Amino acid sequence: MVIQVDGELLAEGVPELDEACRSAEGRIRLDLSNLRTADASGIETLRALREQGVVLSGASAYIDELLERRSQPRADGENVEDDSKQDGGGAT
Repeated sequence: MVIQVDGELLAEGVPELDEACRSAEGRIRLDLSNLRTADASGIETLRALREQGVVLSGASAYIDELLERRSQPRADGENVEDDSKQDGGGAT
């Protein structure tokens, strides 16, 4: 079954997507070709669905980047979303 996800996937829409996936029969594929953006809740939901075997297809490079970002531990034990947010101490 193919489920089309369009526009923005925000926290308010996550329960609807979860319900659609729960009620779907057979192998599920989410078509993300018209998904423009997603907040943290939306991205976490897509990651969780992917880990459950849902196929994510058609995502833009932007959505792919959001999906691939993971909190990465710094040397001081704090977590950061990606390398660009790490404190590099300034360039000299």
